[in-house]
This record gives sequence, C-alpha cells and structure tokens, in this order.
Amino acid sequence: MKYLHKVRKGDSLSSISSGYGVSAKDILDSNNITREGVQLGTILCINKIDGVRHVVKPFESIDKISSKYGITSEKIRQFNNILNVFVGEIIYIPHK
Repeated sequence: MKYLHKVRKGDSLSSISSGYGVSAKDILDSNNITREGVQLGTILCINKIDGVRHVVKPFESIDKISSKYGITSEKIRQFNNILNVFVGEIIYIPHK
C-alpha cells in the first residue's frame, strides 16, 4: 500500500517510520532523499509492505525460506522482485 504523509511540526523520521511500520531507510530510499530532505511540509511517499520482514541468514535459500513460511518460492520471488537472496538481505514474505 502507498500512503502520502505531509511532514508536520514535531514529526521526525523515526516517528514517521514507526507510525507506518517501515524503516527510516525505506522512506528515504522511496523518496530519493537524505535525512536533511525531511523538512516541515515535505510530502513523503510511504510504501508499506503487507508482509513479514525476514533477514536472510547464512545458508538460507529462497526454497528454505518458503518452506519455513509455508508458501511457494515463486511467491517470494515475485513479491520481492528477486531471483536469489544474499546473507543479510531483507526480504518480505507475503501473507498467505
């Protein structure tokens, strides 16, 4: 889901990100700005992912991860627009 958020007095990047359940980095990346770009009146596009956040661990593959969550590896690939995963990468697991 996509939301638009107008930065108001008292807002911080941290409070905005926690309010939407996304990371500050995701907000900055989605809007192609740095922390300095988050000013009063700035309109931010918030891309909220409807899924479970998963950090890829050593020796995990998409197949292993899909088995853990009980969904197909193809759904994970499509949801994240990826072919492979790398250790430390953050991916999202779609709800069943």
